Amino acid sequence: MKKNTLILACSGGADSVYLLHDLLNAEEKPIVAHFNHQLRGGASDADEAFVRSLAEEHQLVLEIERTDVAKWGQKYKKSLEEAGRILRYAFFEQVRKKYNGKAILTAHHLNDNLETVLMNRMRGCDLKGEIGMQEWNGFLHRPLLNTSKQEILDYLHKHQLPYREDASNQDRRYARNRIRLDVIPKLEQQNPDLLKEFKNQREKAIRQYYHQHQRARAWLFSHSTFLEAAKKPRLLTSFEFKIQAFHKLKEKNRLDLLQFLYEKIYGSTKDLTTKLLEQADQLILKGRTGKEKSFGREWKVTLLYEKAVFHKKHHHTKQPIHNPSPLPPLQILLKWPHKPNFKKYLYVDGARVKPENLTVRSWQTGDRFYPVGLGGSKKIQDFFVDQKTPHHKRMKIPILTTHDNKIIAVGNRIDERFKATEMSKKILVISISKEKSHKNFIP
Repeated sequence: MKKNTLILACSGGADSVYLLHDLLNAEEKPIVAHFNHQLRGGASDADEAFVRSLAEEHQLVLEIERTDVAKWGQKYKKSLEEAGRILRYAFFEQVRKKYNGKAILTAHHLNDNLETVLMNRMRGCDLKGEIGMQEWNGFLHRPLLNTSKQEILDYLHKHQLPYREDASNQDRRYARNRIRLDVIPKLEQQNPDLLKEFKNQREKAIRQYYHQHQRARAWLFSHSTFLEAAKKPRLLTSFEFKIQAFHKLKEKNRLDLLQFLYEKIYGSTKDLTTKLLEQADQLILKGRTGKEKSFGREWKVTLLYEKAVFHKKHHHTKQPIHNPSPLPPLQILLKWPHKPNFKKYLYVDGARVKPENLTVRSWQTGDRFYPVGLGGSKKIQDFFVDQKTPHHKRMKIPILTTHDNKIIAVGNRIDERFKATEMSKKILVISISKEKSHKNFIP
């Protein structure tokens, strides 16, 4: 299958039939993907049969998925609209991967986007909401966003091309239908150029949105580690910027910057609220070291002295993690080495612990040890604070313990009670290499 294969989401309605013929006129042979929601009984099956006949008529590959959307939505507590959207796009993506498709094409048009923007305005929206749907969103492509519904219908009628009517589009129980059937016609009565003006306003919003993003990128380039870290999105787990530089920005630019970061982290502004942005803004402006706030479903922002650190949330058990992987590389010496390397190795007195009794686990609340050179005990939590160890990294630092839970080392800081000396007759040498390996002590 060629790499530039297009996947056409085809319901059988006027819009997708128009887009199909637009592609055929351009000598494209898309894969036709039809999702049967099983919501309208025989009408849903008739839609499927119509799309099947279209594919056969034009000798196109057809993929069909049937799912009881109402049942699935009830099970997972989703509205009919949301359940249908989730399942439908999951199916389209599945088809795209199967055929190594270049893009998934949907037939959303200018009127659809006006409906979307009006709904966004009713909820309260920012610049992104004024743009509505975008032509490209990952592999999803909407080539008809500048084409009106009337243009589509005129073309179909002129060429006598049949299509299916979905009776649910007349159901005023749905907000989008009420906007389409009641609100927009009244607006067009007052302003016959409504669609033309909407298109112009949207283009202006797109230009403003672009400049907003350029400003955010320029600031992050100078003051943050984000752009470098984001070069490998799948490996992005944390980044930071200087709080002092953030303070110098105007409020609007600060909120624009935080929105840019949210959008880049999650790939969209879904679930983003003004409240979330304002809370993150105020935390960074007024918070103290150690304070943190959620930044969406999967991320947090934590203040660490002069820096604001954004990092993924980690869910760790408070129970000890015994032998999660083989213990670090270990060798036994019978005398003190000529040139000890404290950066690469821990030197543990073999008379105080046996190799088979070593255990590696994560830090637990209340852990205490005797850091070498301190002259007394200290809670590991306080040790982390002194070392300025970020919160999101603390659970990653391995704790080497005895079988009875006495702490031998925290990362590369050994406990005074277990350190080897020149007088030690047996020395356990444990690697603390920072290279990525399941055998390493420091991850």
